[in-house]
Amino acid sequence: MGGYFLDFYFPEFKVNLEIDGAQHEREERKVSDSHRDSLLRERGINIIRIKWVNIKNREQRKIFLDNLENFLSFLNK
Repeated sequence: MGGYFLDFYFPEFKVNLEIDGAQHEREERKVSDSHRDSLLRERGINIIRIKWVNIKNREQRKIFLDNLENFLSFLNK
């Protein structure tokens, strides 16, 4: 799709899960992500973004896993 790579696409739900690392904080990447997200939304695809964290850190790991659990709950609705 437009030369873009999707992290985790769930076609039966029309949902794309993105795990965003630190590179997504750079301005040029924000612009690229925004453009790509617009293309996906035009095709009826929802985008869910979860920020990648240092999972060796207990607090950050819990936040990441909570976000992932929320995503899975979203799919089960």
